[in-house]
Amino acid sequence: MSEADKRPTTSRQYGIPVPVRYAPGEAYRFFDDFIELAAGPMPPQQPLEDGSKLALTKYYLVACCPVAGAYSLPDGFLNLISDCADTMAAKPDKDIFLGRQKGPVALAMKEAVTLEFEHPRKAIASLYLATQFEFYFRLLSGLLNPDGSWKSPADQQKAKLLLPQESRLSQRSISNVEVVYKLMVLNNADPRASLLNELDAAIRSRFRSQL
Repeated sequence: MSEADKRPTTSRQYGIPVPVRYAPGEAYRFFDDFIELAAGPMPPQQPLEDGSKLALTKYYLVACCPVAGAYSLPDGFLNLISDCADTMAAKPDKDIFLGRQKGPVALAMKEAVTLEFEHPRKAIASLYLATQFEFYFRLLSGLLNPDGSWKSPADQQKAKLLLPQESRLSQRSISNVEVVYKLMVLNNADPRASLLNELDAAIRSRFRSQL
């Protein structure tokens, strides 16, 4: 990162100091994952909490998906994802980010947001990350083992209380990212689950989702 990138700049909309590298800049907007609609400045969004990487990530996740099937990739978000991937790969092992997984996940994060759609590696990276999400959600649920099996009969019974209409909870293991995500959020056994629930609520509230 250059010295110029490290200097903070003040957001014109909100007066929040944000490193130049993570300021929105140009936004590349896409429809149905492949067709570019337009490029230009990010439209006005909700205020930032502060200029930290966590706050910027939450801000961009809500701001960059205005409707289903369309999304934006601002320059600042691309840089943020790239830097977070590098940070994750360099950090010591930690529960969901283990040694053998960190390198491939970090690479997939960078490849998934490339603007070069003619390269199939983008699609492969996105699919790989989607499979990793289920693994992460299992660990954060507090109810499931990494392979999707129940930690204990008591945990399975608790899951049935959380999702009484879900018949798949009678199985010996769960292999469905939607069900695992719901369990993670409802059980709220990890602060990161609370953060994902907060993001989910923000997106639903802003776009009046009926899901």
